[in-house]
Amino acid sequence: EYNSDFVFAMVETLHRNQHLFKYKKDDFDCIILDEAHHSPANTYQKIMNYFTPKLFLGMTATPDKRDDLCTVIGETLINAEEHSTTGYRYSVGYFEETNEQDKHCGIFRLVILNFGRTIYEKFKSDDCPNKHFVEQMKTLSKSYNSRNLFLQKEFEEETLWTLYALQEGVTSVPPDQYHQRGNGSIRFIESFFNIKGENGCDNVSYLRIVSGRTRIIFDGAYQISTKTNQNGEVFRVMTFNKEENLDYKPDKKYVYYADDYFPGTIISAKILLNDDDKDRGVEIPSEILTTNYDDILNDDDIKQIN
Repeated sequence: EYNSDFVFAMVETLHRNQHLFKYKKDDFDCIILDEAHHSPANTYQKIMNYFTPKLFLGMTATPDKRDDLCTVIGETLINAEEHSTTGYRYSVGYFEETNEQDKHCGIFRLVILNFGRTIYEKFKSDDCPNKHFVEQMKTLSKSYNSRNLFLQKEFEEETLWTLYALQEGVTSVPPDQYHQRGNGSIRFIESFFNIKGENGCDNVSYLRIVSGRTRIIFDGAYQISTKTNQNGEVFRVMTFNKEENLDYKPDKKYVYYADDYFPGTIISAKILLNDDDKDRGVEIPSEILTTNYDDILNDDDIKQIN
């Protein structure tokens, strides 16, 4: 109820215009933000920049990289389950104490995979339950075809659709069954970038997605960007191009077609954790009181699987 003296809301709900603008900027004397270590996120920032309370109070119990690491693992597992058509997923991970760039550190390696339909095949199938996103993908394909942007064995429709499936809000699951599922991919990508930190401070960590003949690599060269749709709603995209727009082709160094086909999806990660990470917290904005590739599974390994 919008007229209550006390309002409890999820950030994922309140940041949407149809809810946020029901309130005046000064409607609240005090706003308490839980999980305040996520306050740099765009959803939190939109709420914080809109309201003008006398007091913002931030609360957090996990202000360090452990929370982001758990998000990477958890969301990756959920994504593997969502895209699996066999009902099974496989995972392996380990932590290695080592030295990178002459500094003592730890390397966390993780591989999660499933067999069955690829991401592209699931959306392309006639029985895909979320027709809304399928139609959006088809429209984008028509645009690429009209501009001759598809190149055989370099950048094909499969490559485009797989990248599109990673964007915020996009899911093959019917919204009435799991309405928040479309945020999962962006969430684990964002958490990976939080762990990795600024691009210049870590050239070891990476995240890699293999699905069918599509390869997508995240190393921090391209970041998540924020967009606003026609309804004024803010959403996040990962486009791998300087235009920050899926209407333009992504950088072929990071999103590309491969000759070797993997029958399913693999998500692999290599994450550098420094000595100070176990003690270093995430910086919370002052307005609040209180992430040479060394692949785990490379294309040669996929040839062996095939």
